[in-house]
Amino acid sequence: MNLVGYDFHSTGGPQAVSWPPYRHPAIPRFAAAFAEAGVPPRLDINARGQLGHSVIQTTAAGGERWSTYRGYLQPALGRPNLRAITYATVTEVLFHHDQGLPPKPRASGVKFRDAAGQVRVVRARREVVLTAGALHTPQILILSGIGPAQDLQALNIPVVSDLPVGRGLQDHPGPSGMAFDCTPPLCHVDWEHRRQDLQDYGRHRGGPLSSASLLQLTAFLRTTPEPPRGPRPAEQPDLQIVLDGTVVSDDGTVCLDSDEWRMNRISMQSVALHPRSRGSVHINSSDPLGPPLVRLGYFTDDADHDLSVVVAGLRLALRMEGPLRKRGLALSRDPRLAPACTHLAFGSDEHLRCLARTTTYTTWHFVGTCRMGAVVDTRLLVRGVRGLRVADASVIPTLTSGNTNAPTIMVAERAADFIKQDHRELYRASA
Repeated sequence: MNLVGYDFHSTGGPQAVSWPPYRHPAIPRFAAAFAEAGVPPRLDINARGQLGHSVIQTTAAGGERWSTYRGYLQPALGRPNLRAITYATVTEVLFHHDQGLPPKPRASGVKFRDAAGQVRVVRARREVVLTAGALHTPQILILSGIGPAQDLQALNIPVVSDLPVGRGLQDHPGPSGMAFDCTPPLCHVDWEHRRQDLQDYGRHRGGPLSSASLLQLTAFLRTTPEPPRGPRPAEQPDLQIVLDGTVVSDDGTVCLDSDEWRMNRISMQSVALHPRSRGSVHINSSDPLGPPLVRLGYFTDDADHDLSVVVAGLRLALRMEGPLRKRGLALSRDPRLAPACTHLAFGSDEHLRCLARTTTYTTWHFVGTCRMGAVVDTRLLVRGVRGLRVADASVIPTLTSGNTNAPTIMVAERAADFIKQDHRELYRASA
């Protein structure tokens, strides 16, 4: 892979990273508009600094997504000491009384339901590792008696360890209420062009289907005078602009309702990178097959910090209206983008705040529900018990300035190191 920041990139390892093999013809027009609006180009956003606009890098290779399954799990499936059970739902972590000092419950296995719905148990001689993600790991812990004691008692679940599991949920919220009409020949959504795209991809893994939709260009900005904390705070962004081929209206439809999906439109999602709002994950019954109760908590911070950040991103879209119009992309004023905001003057502060509140949707960057320090220690071991570790995004205490895929892989890599260090005799025997 030919990347600019060589000090920040490797050429080996299990996880592939690459530039998009196909670039939509609208991408250079948006890049030029970013520059005219005061957002400079940056060759590599994964190098020393992030501020500016850049073509993204993706975990892909040869026109195909390179998932952690493909990079890590698939090559290991043939190992004699690994058995993967698919279509299984973990319902509870099991504990027994430990004789150590001080005495603590020790994780001794997990209970799960297999594909046929049968309840089964797997025993653990050394430890249990949870990697169900920031929404389902807290659900499993709470069902197992690890969580806020008051919540557990209300559901008649015996308390194993009183911890703030499920508190502090964070996500990168972002409205998509600003979109630009993209008409032929620049953009096409008719079946003839889709058929050609399928042929291009099937023959040589090329064309539009070889890249992540319109997620090929992004921009990072700092909108507030007080930058986020960190080793280089002056270089840290608090806003990300993401281009996408979908738009969300405030009635919950995502370009699948009626004929909306046929619209030639590129949306600009304005994403708050360091939100101060917090949500939560709970359960409302002891049924392990029920969904977790998720409260996202968007825009609930007292100072309206998060709302101000995303509104700044919407204002950037307004500043880009002129540069994009002369390049064949007109800012859409289609009332279907946000029906609840049509009574407000387009582009006014009230209108932008309305767009933020009614068209914001998740970026699936959930973290913080089993955060390090409060729920797990610095080796990712759950407090108050023995033999239980968490190795997913739920342990990340605060959001990163960008997508959470790579940080979550890093968490899992560190967990693997900790496991090897804590069980050296087992690791040496199998090495």
